[in-house]
Amino acid sequence: IGRLREQYVDLTMNFTLDAGLWSKAILLAMDLSGFGVFCGLKGNKPALFAEAERVLRSVCAKQESAAVSDWESCPKGKIRRRLWRTTKLEGCNGGTHLRQVVLAEQTTCDRAGKDKVELRYFVTNATTDMLPPRQLLRLVRLHWGIENDCN
Repeated sequence: IGRLREQYVDLTMNFTLDAGLWSKAILLAMDLSGFGVFCGLKGNKPALFAEAERVLRSVCAKQESAAVSDWESCPKGKIRRRLWRTTKLEGCNGGTHLRQVVLAEQTTCDRAGKDKVELRYFVTNATTDMLPPRQLLRLVRLHWGIENDCN
């Protein structure tokens, strides 16, 4: 983090990290250093993933999505994303970086009309005021794009 600051000063204040590239210690240090962090959450963090999944499934059952994208064209057909978020895990296990946990549902409709639904989970140290639902949905799209472009 210190080297990032030395190299880029204040040009880079927000980061998106894939699920395998962060730890609680890294996120806490980045949060304390004033960086915004948006990270994928998968099964390699089993306790946090299970708790995020449990809480967000409850949120999904009780309320409409906080944001919905328009259908976008893609090579396979078209894609739409829906987003739910919660602050119910804030501070979970001493993680001050867990200010929001996000569920993004991506529906891909292929050219034959068959739907495929994928669920992705994310954590961020941004407050709900800093990242409203539409901006979070855009960030999910950008995060997914980085992964897809690398593949």
